[in-house]
Amino acid sequence: MPGEFALDGEIVAQDEQGRPSFQLLQNHVTRPLEVFLYAFDLLYQGGSDLQRERIERRRELLNEMLAEAMDPLRVSPLLDGRSDQVLNAVQTLGLKGVVGKRRGSAYESGERSGAWIKFRTNQDQDFVIGGYVPGSLGFDSLLVGVYEDA
Repeated sequence: MPGEFALDGEIVAQDEQGRPSFQLLQNHVTRPLEVFLYAFDLLYQGGSDLQRERIERRRELLNEMLAEAMDPLRVSPLLDGRSDQVLNAVQTLGLKGVVGKRRGSAYESGERSGAWIKFRTNQDQDFVIGGYVPGSLGFDSLLVGVYEDA
């Protein structure tokens, strides 16, 4: 890999099916855990600020730079297609969501322009916390309930 560079990415722990698991990542203090860094974007490389470059060019440079990379560093897969097709694929894979990036878009940091949109799958549920069991690092478990219409 080259000298100086800056990536945008996410540290991920995977469950037995290979899906990202935030819960496993949270529980890493109590047990050993294999984690991966999934790189999404290349922002800076060898003295050049790439944030205004098109997403396609940044991904091309990212793939070139990390072509020989080994675990735990991985390039996040690119899902190309219509938004409904991509979202269906994300749901089928059991993922929580995906960020859609308009072709030709620059890197967005801070305020959003609308060229990047976060799509979430419907895997959320609202719960009421009824109690908890204290633990050495906060709490060990929660007692939760769900509102039901009478």
